[in-house]
Amino acid sequence: MIRKFLYFCFFASICSIALAQIDNPDAAAVSETISTAIIHPIDQKVMDLLEADQSTNGQVQALFKGSELWDEELNRVYKELVKSYGKNEELKTALKNAQNAWIKFRDAEQMHLQAIFATKEGTMYRIFLASDNLEIIKSRAIELQKRLDDFTESN
Repeated sequence: MIRKFLYFCFFASICSIALAQIDNPDAAAVSETISTAIIHPIDQKVMDLLEADQSTNGQVQALFKGSELWDEELNRVYKELVKSYGKNEELKTALKNAQNAWIKFRDAEQMHLQAIFATKEGTMYRIFLASDNLEIIKSRAIELQKRLDDFTESN
């Protein structure tokens, strides 16, 4: 049941990304957008790990690995975004301030989630906590990638 829930969560987040990217009513373009946006390689890796070890600990470890991979992606995109700003120190400072604020939010949100799940009984809540933490990092990585795409597209 937990595995189905996690697959549903991944599928729902992937579909929301695909739908957000669809701005062309042309059916062929929509189909191509969905087929290319369906599964990010990191999400595929996490799904493979979830499938490989379906124990609670295996699921938690798979999600922790996913968080690490998304954090690496976030850092890669952040550095690429800084680089794309070139000599524009105002943009770099704004990004740095935004990222520092996001890190504070991330840490506070993770503590909040830990407090919530500490009130629950059952090992499945360890999986939910790990999944929620992954989604926080993944969302920021995707957000920064969108900023990079938008900035480089217009320059």
